[in-house]
Amino acid sequence: MRSSLDPAARRNPNDPAVRVLYMEDDAGLARLFQKHLQRAGYAVDLAPDGNAGLEKFAEGSHDILVVDYKMPGRDGLEVINTLAASKDMPPLIMLTANGDEALAVDALQRGAGDYIVKDTAAAYIRLLPSRIEQLLEKHRLQEAKRLAQEALRSSEERLREITESASDAIVSFDEARHIVLWNQAAEAILGYRAEEMQGQPLARIIPQRHRGLVDEEMERVHRGDGGRHALEMEVLRIDKQEISVEASFSASETKDGRLYTTILRDITDRRRTQNALQEAARLEATATLASGLAHQFNNLLFGVRVSTELLQMRLEDRPDAIGRLEMISQQAEKASELVQQMLAFTRSGHYQPVVMSFNDSVREALQSLGVDASDRARLVRRTDASLWKISADPTQMVQLVANLLTNALEAIDGEGTVVVATSNLRIDSESSEQGLEPGLYVCLEVSDDGVGMSPEVLNKIYTPFFTTKFQGRGLGMSAVWGTVKHHSGQIEVSSQPGSGTIVKVYLPAIDSEVRRRPRSSGLGSAPRGSETVLLIDEEDVFLSVARELLEFLGYRVLLAHTGAEAVAIAREHRGTLHLVLMEISSSLAEPVKTYADLVDARPDLRFILCSSSERGALAERLLEAGASSFLRKPFGLEVLGLEIRRVLDGF
Repeated sequence: MRSSLDPAARRNPNDPAVRVLYMEDDAGLARLFQKHLQRAGYAVDLAPDGNAGLEKFAEGSHDILVVDYKMPGRDGLEVINTLAASKDMPPLIMLTANGDEALAVDALQRGAGDYIVKDTAAAYIRLLPSRIEQLLEKHRLQEAKRLAQEALRSSEERLREITESASDAIVSFDEARHIVLWNQAAEAILGYRAEEMQGQPLARIIPQRHRGLVDEEMERVHRGDGGRHALEMEVLRIDKQEISVEASFSASETKDGRLYTTILRDITDRRRTQNALQEAARLEATATLASGLAHQFNNLLFGVRVSTELLQMRLEDRPDAIGRLEMISQQAEKASELVQQMLAFTRSGHYQPVVMSFNDSVREALQSLGVDASDRARLVRRTDASLWKISADPTQMVQLVANLLTNALEAIDGEGTVVVATSNLRIDSESSEQGLEPGLYVCLEVSDDGVGMSPEVLNKIYTPFFTTKFQGRGLGMSAVWGTVKHHSGQIEVSSQPGSGTIVKVYLPAIDSEVRRRPRSSGLGSAPRGSETVLLIDEEDVFLSVARELLEFLGYRVLLAHTGAEAVAIAREHRGTLHLVLMEISSSLAEPVKTYADLVDARPDLRFILCSSSERGALAERLLEAGASSFLRKPFGLEVLGLEIRRVLDGF
């Protein structure tokens, strides 16, 4: 399209011809108009009146219309009205011999793009090419603007749809940090409605301690340093509660200035999962440490207890010595209880499950603590008389209840109430509120209205030796956790500072009886023997004390610190080997191989396995392979003597 306004200039022959439709009832003027514009490079169609012109326009594809005002049938204004009503208004020039200004304004208001007054010398025809070009250019600009506006509206609509459908909170704000956009996810996550956040300062949702961090990030974005960067922080809900989010910031230029946007992703569940995994790993590591310590303690206690028993029997005529030895034995027993708590935390302690009622454990725990008439708190007992039975170790259950009651009483500062309750629970749904599998459960609940715990303290309650009271305590909740997990149960603890604490323990209910295993009667006349026993343990203390114990009972004893040493003794010893007493803890390398090599060397050997932990998978494997028995350390003189005779005599 040419840019010159010179009416004599011709259009570029390479441009497609502009199609002009001229409606004129004066045939002479029409032909003159047609010839002039054709010489200028336009394609021109003629119509003798308004009706014919509208029909021809409907049939063709004309780029511009030139319409005379006065025509028979339908005049120029009526043509304009018809085209405007059809919403198909092309660029249009109105021609008239009447120079009335009001008519020109009327035509332009109805939709005409230009207005030309005819002169008698037909000079207006020479002006038409330039006026046509001007009107076409104006129309092109208007059309381009319209398309751009439509594209902008479409883009804004798509952006709005994306913004509103996003699951992350999207918040835009200006350079003054005033909010200008707040999507639906922001409403859902933070609780504020969009209309109430318009124009509000961004600081309304940023905790004071994070505002410096946000300022640094905004400065980084303003400088354009690096790519997208995510921060983990907290933001404030409408109820002033903090939630954890991952926040990323960006900036863009608009006609109104720079616009900043932050995308806030709620990571509460992610944080909860991460914390749970970290807590599980921490507890596992602590449990491994506790298990190792318990193993060492058990070996030491074995030496103390057995040595005390031997001395008591040898010094029966010394009452003063017997009293001291009894005191040592009592202290060793208390130490053994402490070890059991450590092993309860590691879920490898010594358990003797029986069919029992949690109500009995509550009664015994209250009696042992002597808190029925406590001065520190009012104690309320709400036990269900029809409580279902559980399969559990009674001693561990009493200790569990006692630990929970002790913690609850110590949480009371002044006057308060501790409630201990039992109840039945049936879980029918796969997704229960307690996170339990479907089935029958017994619930123990211990609650208090004491000082409560902060979230930081609550996260540490299962850590061994962690305490908020004084040093030297703290195994209680870790032992409770281990006992509950060992009994395939679940524990829930909820607490708020100043609002007390609620602890709920869920254990599976059972409907079958489990016989109680007989316990040792303590010191007595242990059966004796004269056979040869091979002791295998890496601990010198155990070897020394066990050797003395066995020799006291009349046995001949051979010692081995390692499996390889034991196998060598079995192959080289010229006499008969009757029994092996073998430690199978993880510290002994390849216990399965040692067992197999010993059997290969001495097929008639009998085996008693022992360990500081309860009988586990390794012990079961060896028992299935042919070992005769298992003893958990520490054991006493009578237990060992009876077990040896049972294995050797075959009863």
